[in-house]
Amino acid sequence: MLNERGRLIFATALIAAGLACGGKQGGVSDESAAVPKPSAVILDTVIDGDILGEPLSAPYGVAVDFRGSIYITDAGNHRVISLSHQLAPRDDIGGYGSAPGLLNRPGFISVDNGLNVLVADRGNTRVCRFNSRLQFVNELTLLTFDDPVLFGQPSGVALTDYGEIWVADRDKDRVALFDNTDRFDRFIAEFGYSGGQVSSPEKIAPDGRGGFLLCDAGNSRVSRYDRFGNFAGAFGEKVFRYPVAATVDRALRVWVVDRDLPALLCFDPAGRLIFELQSRILGADHSFADITDIAAMSDGRLILCDSPHNRLLIGRVLNDGE
Repeated sequence: MLNERGRLIFATALIAAGLACGGKQGGVSDESAAVPKPSAVILDTVIDGDILGEPLSAPYGVAVDFRGSIYITDAGNHRVISLSHQLAPRDDIGGYGSAPGLLNRPGFISVDNGLNVLVADRGNTRVCRFNSRLQFVNELTLLTFDDPVLFGQPSGVALTDYGEIWVADRDKDRVALFDNTDRFDRFIAEFGYSGGQVSSPEKIAPDGRGGFLLCDAGNSRVSRYDRFGNFAGAFGEKVFRYPVAATVDRALRVWVVDRDLPALLCFDPAGRLIFELQSRILGADHSFADITDIAAMSDGRLILCDSPHNRLLIGRVLNDGE
C-alpha cells in the first residue's frame, strides 16, 4: 500500500507521463482538448478576372500576414499582388525577367511579421524579398559559381524570427538554411524516408509556435521542425498521398491540401485528423487536385489558389454546432 505521499508522487508521475505521450502524438503538442471540429467548408467567394490592370493568371502561392493582408503569386503574369483583409486589391510588383523586382514563374510565398515577403522565384532559381508594400529589397540566388548544380528551383520558403531563410528544394529533395546574411549554412533535411529526411518537399508554413510545418509530399506526411531546424515529429503518414500545402488557423488547427487524394484535411494541434473533405469545396466545380496553395485568413475563412482555372477560392468553415 502506498502512503499519502507515495500516492501523490505516483499520481504526479502518471500525469506527467500522459502529458508527455500526448505532447508527442503526431509530432505536435496538444494545446487544447476543446479545439472546434469542422463540419463543412463552403464556397463563399471567387476572385478572378482583372486585378490591378491584369487578369489573374495561374495564381500559385498565398500567404496572410498578422494584419490580415493577403499576398499572392500571380504566376501567369510573373508578379506578386497584395489584397487588403477585405479582399480589395492594393499593390503589385513584377513582370517577366531576371532583373531586380522582376520574376519568372513565382511559386510559394511567405510572410513573417509583416516586414518581409519572400517569394520562390522558380524560373530564376532564387528567392526574392519584398517589403509589405511590395517594394523590392534583395534577392538570394541559388546559382553558385562553386557548385552550379548544388540547388534546384525553390519550392517552399520561410523566414525565421532570427532572419534565417529556409528554402525547400523539390528538385534535390532537401531543405536548405541560409543565415541572416543570406549565406548558405547547412541542410536541415536531405533525401530519405526516415524521420527528418525528405522527398519532394513542397510548402513550408509557420506552425503557430515559432517553428515550421513542411509538406514532405514524397513521403506522404507533414513534418514539424522547431525554429532551429530540428526535426520535431510528423503526422498524417497513414492518411496522405501527396500533401502539397498546409496552413495553421487561429485555433492552431492544421489544414492540408492533398493533391492526389484529392482532399482537404484538418488536424488538431496533436496531429489527429478531425475533418476531411473529399474532391472539392462544397459549391465549387473543380477538385482539390487543382489547388496549389492554401492560407488561413484573419476572419477564419480559407483562401485557396485554383491555379489551372485562374482564380482564388474563399471557403467559409463551419464547425460542429453551427
